[in-house]
Amino acid sequence: AEWVQRSWQDAKDGPIMDIANRYADQEYFELAAGLYCQLVDLSPNDPARYLPLGQMYVNLQRYNTAIRIYQQGLDID
Repeated sequence: AEWVQRSWQDAKDGPIMDIANRYADQEYFELAAGLYCQLVDLSPNDPARYLPLGQMYVNLQRYNTAIRIYQQGLDID
């Protein structure tokens, strides 16, 4: 079932997400973006993975990249 796959992926990705969130909270946006990018690569069909990555690019004032990332997430959903 899809929910089982998603739960399994969330369990595997949890530590990466935790570190990325900590980097973001400490305003290490470049480091956080790198980890969020890894999460997108691990789950490219999960639109929720694109939101924090896009936000990091907004924080880095890379607006065109942020728009592209947000659009990729929307295209999935």
